[in-house]
Amino acid sequence: MLNHYYKNLIEENRTLSEIEDYYKNGKYKQDNLSAVDSLNNKYKAIYKKRMESYETLVKSIEEYAGKEIKSEK
Repeated sequence: MLNHYYKNLIEENRTLSEIEDYYKNGKYKQDNLSAVDSLNNKYKAIYKKRMESYETLVKSIEEYAGKEIKSEK
């Protein structure tokens, strides 16, 4: 579970880097912001996956520890 969360976190970081590069390198000027929707949808999808894996991880830890942990939200 931790491994799954970690992989999603790495994927989210890569997506954020891709978005940052899009703006830093001026690609948005070349394509007139045509990739914005695609990048946004890509980020939202990976964010959702990461949050789902986070919740699964938290539930697992709670069960193991017998305690309730505050959510990341």
